[in-house]
Amino acid sequence: MKKIIVVLLMCLLCACSFQARSARNFPAALHTMYFSSETPYSPLSTGLKALFRSMNVVSVTSSENARYTMHVSSDIFSYSRPETVNASLPSEIHYSQTATIMLIDNHTHKTVTKKTFSTSNALTLNANQIYTANANSLIQHELNREMVSLVYYWLISTKTKDALQHG
Repeated sequence: MKKIIVVLLMCLLCACSFQARSARNFPAALHTMYFSSETPYSPLSTGLKALFRSMNVVSVTSSENARYTMHVSSDIFSYSRPETVNASLPSEIHYSQTATIMLIDNHTHKTVTKKTFSTSNALTLNANQIYTANANSLIQHELNREMVSLVYYWLISTKTKDALQHG
């Protein structure tokens, strides 16, 4: 019975165009790439590097050794919480993560395509609930994970692939 359910589930997922991330969907022009970031050890940069490893991208140490450079700039995580908190009322903390990703042609030194990504989330503290800084790192991790997915879908989009072919 379990086998039938698994096979049926697989058929349904295939029918709705569900696909796991795959290196074959990644643009061939980016299989060898130079990665550059204003904040090379930020959670976003390390998440993107992990994505590239999973896509079998060869990350070179010099921009001269690759056709394209991916440059990450304006990688900013921020949050705002109320200045005064009434312990008997719920309060909300808003988080956001933004970054700009550019693909640069190393032969012409021109930007092929560029996009600014933004993710956000909110945390509601119930009455008498204590806020801890651990919430920041947890939500930052989630926002960066979401942003890595957005960057992946942008890279495999036909618009980006066309820009790489004609750029």
